Amino acid sequence: FLCWMGEAGFSDIYEALEYIAKCKQISAEQLTIPSQRRYASYFKNMLDGVRPSQPPLMLKRIIMSEAPRFARGLPRENDERKLAKDDERLLGCVPYIQIFKAGELLHTAAPSLHFQQAGKELPFCQVGDGNISFHINLVVQGDILVRARHLTATKKRVSMFRAAFHTGYAPPNVMRLTKAQLDGACDDS
Repeated sequence: FLCWMGEAGFSDIYEALEYIAKCKQISAEQLTIPSQRRYASYFKNMLDGVRPSQPPLMLKRIIMSEAPRFARGLPRENDERKLAKDDERLLGCVPYIQIFKAGELLHTAAPSLHFQQAGKELPFCQVGDGNISFHINLVVQGDILVRARHLTATKKRVSMFRAAFHTGYAPPNVMRLTKAQLDGACDDS
């Protein structure tokens, strides 16, 4: 708002965020979450005259570089790796991805794995498994929210992280978000 109104000489949104954080005696990271900072950069683009592109995009898949560490699993049958019971590679989660637009759930996806899983149960993905891929194949347009959840052994749903973005400002082909750019995960060890 300070940048849009030109108040107090602010023309850079990041300077305005730093100013507000300083007034509140906190850091800009404490003032906002990663998705809010992403949307602030979209707003900066708008102020600079860069409008979002409007064509819909095909969201083919979401890939996590490794399983978030939410629980401890057991070594799998026929696992050739020598894993001790306290091995970090046994940590992981039972993940699934949800895609929302305007608060409406559009799609839910379980991971596509390179090992056998039982029936319709969601699989336990371990750090040692490497990349976890979720096949989405969904046409999206506008403001999108991606939420990753973990299903506990007692069937409780726990949010692991989420990320909001606008397809009109998404980079071509691949959008990469680091842990620091994910709401709920950015400050979680």
